[in-house]
Amino acid sequence: MNGWRCLAGGLFLAIASTAAPAAADGWAEAIAEAKHWPAGPAMSRESAMQTAGLERSLLSPDGRTVAWLRRDQDQSSLWWRPLESGEPVRLLPRVDDASLRWSRDGRWLFVLTPTQLMVFDRQAAGTGEILARWQDRHSRALLDTDAGKPDAVLLREQSPDGATPWRSSVWRWRANGDAAMLHESDAPILDVLLTPHGSLAWLRQAEAARHVVYQADDQGRLHERFDCTNLHRCRLLAGDGTAGLWLQGDLGADLQQLQRYSPGHGVAAVAMDPRSEADLDEVVFDRRTGEPALLAWRSTRPHWLARDPGVQQALARLERALPNSDLSLQLGPSATAPWWVEQRTASAAGVRTWRFDPSSGRLESVDLVPDANAPSQPPRRPISWTASDGRQLHGFLTLPAGRDASKAPLVVLVHGGPWSAARPGHSPFVAFLASRGVAVFEPNFRGSTGLGRELMLSPGGDFGNGRVQRDIDEGTRAALSQGVGDPQRVAIVGASFGGYSALLGVTFSPQLYRLALAAVPPADFGWTLRWAVRSSDLSLQAGVPLATTFALLGLDPEDPGVTDRLARQSPQENAERLTRPVLLFAGGRDERVAFRSVSHYAATLALLGKDVSLFVEPDAGHGMDAPLAREAWLYLVEAALHRHLDSDVPAPPSPALEAYLKRSLRLRGSALPGPP
Repeated sequence: MNGWRCLAGGLFLAIASTAAPAAADGWAEAIAEAKHWPAGPAMSRESAMQTAGLERSLLSPDGRTVAWLRRDQDQSSLWWRPLESGEPVRLLPRVDDASLRWSRDGRWLFVLTPTQLMVFDRQAAGTGEILARWQDRHSRALLDTDAGKPDAVLLREQSPDGATPWRSSVWRWRANGDAAMLHESDAPILDVLLTPHGSLAWLRQAEAARHVVYQADDQGRLHERFDCTNLHRCRLLAGDGTAGLWLQGDLGADLQQLQRYSPGHGVAAVAMDPRSEADLDEVVFDRRTGEPALLAWRSTRPHWLARDPGVQQALARLERALPNSDLSLQLGPSATAPWWVEQRTASAAGVRTWRFDPSSGRLESVDLVPDANAPSQPPRRPISWTASDGRQLHGFLTLPAGRDASKAPLVVLVHGGPWSAARPGHSPFVAFLASRGVAVFEPNFRGSTGLGRELMLSPGGDFGNGRVQRDIDEGTRAALSQGVGDPQRVAIVGASFGGYSALLGVTFSPQLYRLALAAVPPADFGWTLRWAVRSSDLSLQAGVPLATTFALLGLDPEDPGVTDRLARQSPQENAERLTRPVLLFAGGRDERVAFRSVSHYAATLALLGKDVSLFVEPDAGHGMDAPLAREAWLYLVEAALHRHLDSDVPAPPSPALEAYLKRSLRLRGSALPGPP
């Protein structure tokens, strides 16, 4: 469940000890860096909400043209540009939720939106044509190009959510508008790979609790080769009908890695994180050989590895030229052709784009959008600490520039999911807090993803006031013990599962947290599990059934032992224990965390005379996408932190925001300016 743009993650998948930590890493370096970083002006709420910039870019197979989606506030547009000469050309002034694929010959750009499939002809000055329009509720996705047809792409079509019987199909669409179904199934199709001649080679689909991988013979008959069960992960990357199969997965392993399936030999590991720390995040293939060329990991510190020594030398040169960056790479059509590089940094928003010559090391800036990033604040830094039971955990720390970290108010920002993670890179919300003199600690607790299957499964369902919350509390104490934050000025903040954790924190550890700010939080996690399986939007999605997934994660919603334990440990059941102020923000049309879960909790607190503030956006869902709702959350957070933690004074609300706050206010507590 991915929630708010300004907070990490959401609820569910698309997974109070006083002991001091035994060891910590990265804290001192972050403190020293921030202390000497020049302080800048506070970030405005408008800047923190800014969504303008590059969404994604895609290099054509011949390396001559780049296409990209550009975001301007709440609207996206489609562009392309010849790289050797020429100016950017806007192909579509407005395109929403689009995915892009170049045809294999590089002439055609396919664009898929929820309602239509379009194609643009590079040889005809960007002439566009609509190949298909849809008004049904089917979901569609561009899978890949078609090796057998240079002017075609593969499109997967799924039945509407909740439809019975289930139907899933793969189609070949050509630039001239011809469409042909290649395969149809009564199970959700996840991955498809074709032979060089354009026939089905490999297929992965969800069957009950398994992801099953099939190989197709010359007559198109499917033969099961292996499966991924018990939340093992396997994604098909490349392969044809006779040779082996490249996978990104963790079959027989903890960390996701590059794996190879060979007929008669099974699955074998090929490459994993050299630091033995993170799941494989991205694989870039050589266009000429079809072999994996570059591998990326991003769970703590972004880094790349090349499988060829010569390519590794070029990669090392690029990383020296663009240090402390998260790079996205696309190779050119030959060994000497320029690479396409997207550069992101943790210290500022935006994406810079470059052409990189792997032979000479020359970098050429090719900025596709205005106002590409420039360093503005101390970056989010990866840190680690050791929990009371000896497990090492990771997270991120962001400190205000030029201030004494030990005297700053501290915000513990808990990610959603809970099967998600705080990731490296720039966070506008974190930057917004840091610019107001606040230190921000983001813990990746047990259950977080991207750091191995064992860590994801390790909570064993203990998501109440148990091991997961102890990880968060102990991480907070680790931060304080390292000289980060004033112990008397600590708040816990989050959305979705992060909001649930914030409520747990102030309920069971009021000596640690002075204030909780919770957006769209489940007040009873056990009740929410049962509701999610039966009524949430996630209950309708393709794949392994949600109830099965929860059970494998130790959270069987049909097991009274699980749901009763979570209920006993919930903020709702323990409302009488609350002694700290809480601020709640909810959406009236939330399909992931039932609104009545939040409103019932708020009403319980009010009847008990507790210090609660409640704001409701009646027409919002789990994401709170409306600009005024997002600005309201930012203002409420900074106002509450100023009032209770003495952070910097917030800018006053505009008349429009003030009217919105008045309209959405349901309960007023001490978290808000003015008398309660």
